[in-house]
Amino acid sequence: MSGEWKLVSGFLTITYGVVYTAGYLILTFFTLGAGHGTAVMLSGLIALPFVLACVVLLFWAAKRTMRVAIAILMCFNYLVTFSILGIMLSGDELSYARRYFGGQPEILTATVAWYAVGQLAFWIMFATKKPRLP
Repeated sequence: MSGEWKLVSGFLTITYGVVYTAGYLILTFFTLGAGHGTAVMLSGLIALPFVLACVVLLFWAAKRTMRVAIAILMCFNYLVTFSILGIMLSGDELSYARRYFGGQPEILTATVAWYAVGQLAFWIMFATKKPRLP
């Protein structure tokens, strides 16, 4: 890989991290609805530092040990996200989410879609990094 391409690739990776984070933050705050919405998307926000750490670690994803570390961190991210989501939905938050989805489904749908597309983009970037043999 040429030096110019590494620079462009690095810039795009950082840009992805910033845009994904900013978009997710904004959409999550919209779903909170100034206290009249739902907090279910906060589960992904709490685990967002793990995703950002993995985005930074993508620069070294050609190393096998780093690929394993990234995969472990992302699994931990999903464990934290879905554990918190499960706890939230087992309480009163499920009724808030249903009511909010009934009134403004497009914001909650956009937030879930942003999360899913962002995760897919991360895994595509991860998969395109060619691992080096030790």
